Amino acid sequence: SASSSSPSRTSSVVSDRTLLSAFLVSEQPFNVLGSKRGDDKCSRLLEAASKNLTSVLLKLSEVQAGQELNNERAISSLVPTVTSALLSYCTFFEKWKNADIEELVAQMKKSAEQSWISYLLSKEALSYAEEQAKLVENQQGDPFFQINIRYKSSRKGSSSHIKRIRASLDKLIGVEEGLRVMKKARQAAISRVKKERLIKNAKTEIDDIAEAHAAVKTSTQDQFDLSDSGDEKFDIKDLNALENVNEHVVHEILLTDKEGLRERLCGKQSQSIADSVQGFMDKFRNQNQTPSSVVTAEDFAFAMERTFFDKILDEWTSSASLKGVGEMLVEMFTKMRSLVPKRKDLHDYFTVDHAKQCKSSTDVLALLVRIGEVMGDSLESPYRAQSTLDWLRSVKTLTNSNPSKIPFDFPDTVSFVVGSIAFLLKKLDLCHADLVNYRLIKVTPLILQNGEQYERQRFQQKYGTTNEKLLATKQWLDRMDLTTDGSNSKVMKEGFVDELLFVKERISMPEVLALDSARIGSIRERTQRTVLTAALFLHAFNITTTSFSSLMQSGEVASKMDYYKDQVQRTLKANLPYETLCSETVTILVSFLKAVCDKEMKDNEVRMLVSSTESVLRGSDPVLSLLDKRVRDIFKSACTFVQPNIETLGKAVAPLSMRTGIQNTGAKASDPADFNSQKIQFVNALSQKSTKLGFNVAVNDLVETTYDAFKVIEHCMKVHEHDVLIPIANDADRSDASS
Repeated sequence: SASSSSPSRTSSVVSDRTLLSAFLVSEQPFNVLGSKRGDDKCSRLLEAASKNLTSVLLKLSEVQAGQELNNERAISSLVPTVTSALLSYCTFFEKWKNADIEELVAQMKKSAEQSWISYLLSKEALSYAEEQAKLVENQQGDPFFQINIRYKSSRKGSSSHIKRIRASLDKLIGVEEGLRVMKKARQAAISRVKKERLIKNAKTEIDDIAEAHAAVKTSTQDQFDLSDSGDEKFDIKDLNALENVNEHVVHEILLTDKEGLRERLCGKQSQSIADSVQGFMDKFRNQNQTPSSVVTAEDFAFAMERTFFDKILDEWTSSASLKGVGEMLVEMFTKMRSLVPKRKDLHDYFTVDHAKQCKSSTDVLALLVRIGEVMGDSLESPYRAQSTLDWLRSVKTLTNSNPSKIPFDFPDTVSFVVGSIAFLLKKLDLCHADLVNYRLIKVTPLILQNGEQYERQRFQQKYGTTNEKLLATKQWLDRMDLTTDGSNSKVMKEGFVDELLFVKERISMPEVLALDSARIGSIRERTQRTVLTAALFLHAFNITTTSFSSLMQSGEVASKMDYYKDQVQRTLKANLPYETLCSETVTILVSFLKAVCDKEMKDNEVRMLVSSTESVLRGSDPVLSLLDKRVRDIFKSACTFVQPNIETLGKAVAPLSMRTGIQNTGAKASDPADFNSQKIQFVNALSQKSTKLGFNVAVNDLVETTYDAFKVIEHCMKVHEHDVLIPIANDADRSDASS
């Protein structure tokens, strides 16, 4: 019959996918058409056509479901309407789909153009760097190392991206059309590279590096003595070999006291939680069970690492996936190779295939044992290797004597294996840190001798030699009362305090102090906490009529006072809500008075303490305002400090009285040679001044902070005074005179 044949003919022409798309467009237009629904004419027509088609199809299905005698006649009368609606929808759908494809192809073409630019630029830059490297003497290290790393990475990434775009275009519009689009993108990239002179700029950068390398080579022909005996010498190639030595590292070394530099670099290796396998495993196993109110940066980093390894453990136990474990094993191999980059013969001792062959915890553990043996025997220092050897002994106990006894109380072998991976990775990171520190020891003499000149050169490379770009520095100097009598050095140092450290309005960081931006921010924060702490304790002493000097007769009391002072400063640093901050601060002060002063506070004294604490924390306290003014004077004295000559000191170098409670550090004051130390003389002078001005409790913290400020401005003046600061000041004077 006609009724039975009609559906079969329709299904042979119209696919289910077409009818489904019409339904989706009609019922979910926003999800299908997206943001184009209201703006694009084709989208609006497609939506109208889909609703018309679904409407007539619904009417047709209702007629087919009917039992009337004239059913066939009604169906026949609807066929032209359905056909028209279907043709209309298919036409608009095809047009809309083609427009969507065209837009997608245009976006992919633009992305391909960017990748082609990156690829072509990288290829030309690497070729030019290779040519220049042949012309440069490389006994002093490869000057184009960073350039090669950057452009090789860029070339590899862009090449991979181009291939992915080409594969996507082939699937979307066909092989021939995809090739045509990629050719157009390449031609457009070539045009942009020429128009924007990108290759020329890259070559200029390489030429500049070659010139700088030649200049450094000329100025560093002589070797420098590192050891006390003078037997061991190193030249500039050690500096080039150290990737992590950049202007920030140089700056940090130059600002570190020479007295403490050798201790920091050559002293005992820094302690790490991984130096004790038992301590590491206990913390790793119980990380989520030991919350702490004070979370250090190291604790936070450990928690983040633990979260990552928890994910690997979950993948292993829930879905039997060793993908994450395999990736960590490969990373361990990479780290081990980088510790001995020139020993290519050892690099194949561990390969990716070894990681892929691990199918169980037993396989992984056996591979970890091999890794641990190599680390403990060959890669680590004897000090670091001890915990690795302890871990190896624990594994052998597991595999030999008592297989059911999991080391370090882990619940199962899989958990122990994941914890062991984390432990060995941490040990490899420590190896790298020790290696960098060793290289830094070798290069430090070069930095100490040439660091200031190096910073001047880097500064000129960044800002030029005319001082025209130093707008923030000019604005900073304009705020000072500079003179023409040659005393501008002191004025600038005091201006560092008044117009930068304690300036009320927001100003830009002077370019000459850009490397110290973080340190200056730290100085401000530490000073604020110190002033608040001093004000809080002064109020506590006054309310209870306690004499600070009488308390400090006992060394035990001094240590207790330091403890409660540190508690207050940690609370101030914790960013607590105001009410919580007040409550905890008052609690600490009450505990302090009871433990140190042996005084039970009366109710009215507690109320006075609460009131004064709230006043201090709101910034409306007169004592706080007074200390704020006094701390500026202390910083000015610090920043203008001049080290006196030992011959002129006489009896002035007598040790400080212990009335202040300051703990003498470093060498004993009885040795006259000790007073040649700039820091000792600085601490003596500033401690006395700070104590007289009311900072008894926090004097050590304040002196340490002022010393950091002194080092910053003193170093800035050494590097930039004659080349930058004085010329700018003179230009300003001439400008004022002419106006």
